[in-house]
Amino acid sequence: MLRGTTSPSPALTPSKSNATDGPVTLNATVTADATALPSADPTNSANLTVLPPFISQYPASRISSACSCLNVSASTTTIVNEPSPPAGQFVGLRIEGLTTTIFEGSIFSAGHVVTTASGGTHNCDGTNNGANPFPGNTPTSSLDTAATANGFTWDGTYSTSFDDYFVSRIGPDTQTDTMFWGVLVNFQFIPVGGCQFETQPNDEILWAFDAFSGKTFLRLTSDVNAVPAGSTVTVTVTDGMSGAPVAGATVGGQTTDASGQAVIPLPRPGTYRFKAERVDAIRSNQVTIAAVGRG
Repeated sequence: MLRGTTSPSPALTPSKSNATDGPVTLNATVTADATALPSADPTNSANLTVLPPFISQYPASRISSACSCLNVSASTTTIVNEPSPPAGQFVGLRIEGLTTTIFEGSIFSAGHVVTTASGGTHNCDGTNNGANPFPGNTPTSSLDTAATANGFTWDGTYSTSFDDYFVSRIGPDTQTDTMFWGVLVNFQFIPVGGCQFETQPNDEILWAFDAFSGKTFLRLTSDVNAVPAGSTVTVTVTDGMSGAPVAGATVGGQTTDASGQAVIPLPRPGTYRFKAERVDAIRSNQVTIAAVGRG
């Protein structure tokens, strides 16, 4: 613990740790009296007790690296204040294979080290290739989280020049010479690799097979999530990228019209789950409707 008096305006300067997994740090200079340190007095603002917050947040290996930046001299003390480790977040994840949906649901994920048979073990937390200064969750770490928790596997080669994986297989579907896996966040292709792009809470991640052939990415919506049994529900199919209505898609045994809408009967009580499909499109997200009452 260090006690001292702060200089009038401590300068905060971002810097990068020399450790391979070291985060960006903020260095604040605190001037201390080397001859006599007064007893801590909570009523005296001149007496400070300084404990770097990373001490309670980081594993021992990172504390050792961070504390190498703590230099004490007769006149100054440099306190290193590091950011927290990558925080987890809830995101939506959907994986659309060649003929079926491999996974769809909400997961809790954070950036982490991942391992593939073809690519080996590497970090995947948004700091890859210097894309972001602080670690976070990524589309590829989310894929790995879901695979581990739900019993499917994936594979990908690793590029040292991009510091990232190229996903080649998810579940049973392996890329070919003409069909490849692609990843979108909120229905837009990400501009960097899947270990470089950092997601935000509640983002919608889509891994799609044959993603680069110009297919439409279908989006399915409904204004309601419950209706009386024996009635109907109207759903809408749009192009997820542009928002334009999609005609000719099938959903719940019905076909969408020019406005992208279809009216689906729900004859009996129960929970109905729908996805929209069209031959030249990537199937949609799932919409769940409850039909309540006797019907």
